[in-house]
Amino acid sequence: MKELFQYANDYLKTIDAKDMILIKLCLVSLGIIIGINIPKKHRKYVLVIVVFIFIITYLPILTDLINSMLKHKDSGYITL
Repeated sequence: MKELFQYANDYLKTIDAKDMILIKLCLVSLGIIIGINIPKKHRKYVLVIVVFIFIITYLPILTDLINSMLKHKDSGYITL
């Protein structure tokens, strides 16, 4: 498993924003396909789990983005 993460990290170092967007769109599409196939009686439970996972994964990403933007703002690279 450790090697798999190393391969993933090495790959991520070689791609640009366009490639990352394509990966994310692919994963969103897969999530929609899976979501469509969940029986109606289980959708509420799955929704609760997915919202929880979204929140705990999105907040660190958003925090890193904001910190990065603030660093660039301080250096004069970006204006907010």
